[in-house]
Amino acid sequence: MRFKSGIGFLLAAILFAWLCIHLDTTPARVNSSPAAGSFSAARAMDHLRQIAKAPHSTGTPANAAVRAYILNTCATWGLDTSIQHATAVISTRNGGVVAGNVYNIVVRLKGASGSKAVLIAAHYDSQPNALGAGDDGSGCVAMLETIRALKTGHPLKNDIIFLFTDDEEDGLLGAYAFVRENPLLKEVGMVLNFDARGSSGVNVLSETNKDNGWVIDGYAHCAHPNASSLNYEVYKRLPNNTDYTPLKGAGLAGLNMAFIDGFVHYHSMTDRVDNIDPNTIQEEGDNMLSLTRYFGDLDIRDTKAPDLSFFNLIGNWFIRYPASLNIIFLILTNILLLACLIKGGFTRLVKARGLLAGFLAFPLVLLLLYFAGNYALLGIRIVSPLYNDYYSNTYHPGYYYFALTALGFAIFTFIYRWLLQRWNMASLLAGMLIILVIVLDGLYFIMPTAIYFLCFPLLIFQAGGYFIFFAKSTPASRQPASSTIAHRRPGSTKEAAISWLLLIPAILFLAPICYMFFIAFDLQPASAAVPVLIALLLGFSVPLLSIIFRESRWMVPGTAAILCIISLAAGFLHRGFTPAEPMKTNLNYFVDADQGKAHWLSFEEKADHWNKQFFPNGRLLPMSTIIPGGHGEILENEAPVEPAAAAVLTIRKDTIENGRRMLSLHCDAPQGASSIRIVLGEHNPVEEIIVDGRQPFYEATQPRNATRDFDWHWLEYRGVGAEGIDLTLQLDPQKKCDLSVISRSLGIPALQGSNGYPPDIIPGPGNYSNTILVVKKFSF
Repeated sequence: MRFKSGIGFLLAAILFAWLCIHLDTTPARVNSSPAAGSFSAARAMDHLRQIAKAPHSTGTPANAAVRAYILNTCATWGLDTSIQHATAVISTRNGGVVAGNVYNIVVRLKGASGSKAVLIAAHYDSQPNALGAGDDGSGCVAMLETIRALKTGHPLKNDIIFLFTDDEEDGLLGAYAFVRENPLLKEVGMVLNFDARGSSGVNVLSETNKDNGWVIDGYAHCAHPNASSLNYEVYKRLPNNTDYTPLKGAGLAGLNMAFIDGFVHYHSMTDRVDNIDPNTIQEEGDNMLSLTRYFGDLDIRDTKAPDLSFFNLIGNWFIRYPASLNIIFLILTNILLLACLIKGGFTRLVKARGLLAGFLAFPLVLLLLYFAGNYALLGIRIVSPLYNDYYSNTYHPGYYYFALTALGFAIFTFIYRWLLQRWNMASLLAGMLIILVIVLDGLYFIMPTAIYFLCFPLLIFQAGGYFIFFAKSTPASRQPASSTIAHRRPGSTKEAAISWLLLIPAILFLAPICYMFFIAFDLQPASAAVPVLIALLLGFSVPLLSIIFRESRWMVPGTAAILCIISLAAGFLHRGFTPAEPMKTNLNYFVDADQGKAHWLSFEEKADHWNKQFFPNGRLLPMSTIIPGGHGEILENEAPVEPAAAAVLTIRKDTIENGRRMLSLHCDAPQGASSIRIVLGEHNPVEEIIVDGRQPFYEATQPRNATRDFDWHWLEYRGVGAEGIDLTLQLDPQKKCDLSVISRSLGIPALQGSNGYPPDIIPGPGNYSNTILVVKKFSF
């Protein structure tokens, strides 16, 4: 049997793509014999077992216990440690205010001679229904172990401030309190923030500051760099915030880092120590320690420099260059495209009809693949409704990633097998290259620091294509009338090898991006772009595919289609739940203290196989008919009434000032309530609000501007203390003030035969899952 070189090199390309992904996404190995001044993942994991014993959201006894553990650990090392107790009051953009009673922990290591301090930040609170081992116990224990390691060596030049923030989960309240009230802020020169959105994977740099040249040059000195300006450009366009957000808004240069694999454990009771990869902790700690030492000995008074483009290539090989060079690379790419088209036309390898077919077919294929991926994901969510939410129940998403990859491979190769039967490869390739360069030109105007991932593969591919695909040595008069795959001999090993070599740069840059895109978005609709990204990569493989199709007509698309079906089947077979991989459910108990009625509620549209026992007559209702100020729909069923205490509002002062009514109220929360939500009356909107003597912060650093074009509609207060809440409202004096106060306590009552959650069921993520809500209305 004749050796099929095209198939052989395709398998080599797939193996190389796997190697690139593996090297790019595998964290450092645990250091089994760390020196005293090195980071020890084992010691960090010991701390994590203490911190992640129970959910520890702000205002709970468990939160106070975690705070005490961190304080006691630092006290045993004789550190300069303090508590910043504050009320943070933050304005949202939809007419609401989020406030919280926060306790930040500040640890300071004095430097020898530096003028500015380095701030290391992570948050020690968790979501109400999460153990918080990854998010963000991992960052906290990395800080503790970094502190220990630093104390074994000589003092750094700069002060190092370790900030353990409280109540990050409810709106970055601890970080905002530090920015607004802590005098240490003016001593800080730059920030390193560590967070997590999963349980494993590499520690990725997701965000930095504008004019990032100085800080990215510094990042290159970390132990395991993993960063790209593409991640940063994409992150800027997502509605994501971390504790770095208010610090960045205060003008501080910095680096925001996190690991994001194992998304199913994010904000979940499965975010526990035994699901955390110790290798990930080792990498996070190595990076924190190395960056702290580097910036701790650096002059950090001038932290701004022109933006860089940066990326990893094959593992930890970190490349950076001035972003201003991208315009030169872009011009060269366009010039090379023009040269290829002229050369192809001169040699008569590029023909008008084939070029037009390639120009039209490639974007249509991309569009088709997007819809195919979207409908595939929709089908997966229809078969498995529990995958619908942002917080999915997908414990084995890898099967679906492989299925989407195989789907993109099958559709692309099927269509291009048909196209290559009708038009020659050079013509189709030329049309596709025009589209890719147009896309690249557009990307430059959208994200000018991140065009490298498409620009460099195109530069190399077109440079090689000029001499190989568009400039055949055989004179045009001696070439066959048609050079489509139906009329050509099987490709030689040399042809396949050259095509493979020109494919390598695209694999280096695009294969890890395809994988990380799925890791970032799981089974959310955005993952429909995965087959599209696969098609971008496969576009560079058209020369190799043309050889493969001469050797075996339908084997590649057929095999890919079969693998897609097998992967989907494997995913469906692994969608069951066990105590190790429990199902997340949503259930709440709601009491109307005024009417003496109770309801079972679920924020899911349909009851699952466990909570349906509470919804025998369940119905979808507008949320506002049950919960004051609610939006959307909620699943409701009447419930037995369990006596529950409600919050109490009392008037402290009620005066008229400058023609406006100033109503001062005090709110006492019922015992056990961890938060209070006050819904302000629609018929008398609140023009100004002051909470515990503080006006709301707006945006990053400024108090709310009086010229805003909306009124306040609600206040959410987390971590209510025994002292209660004081608030002052500015109102129209001609109207009554109607308020609804909803207290939230964790847990659900043992009613209707329920004795809690079975071993394979856990409360789902979110502040309003697994809660007792009690509403009482007031009018003043």
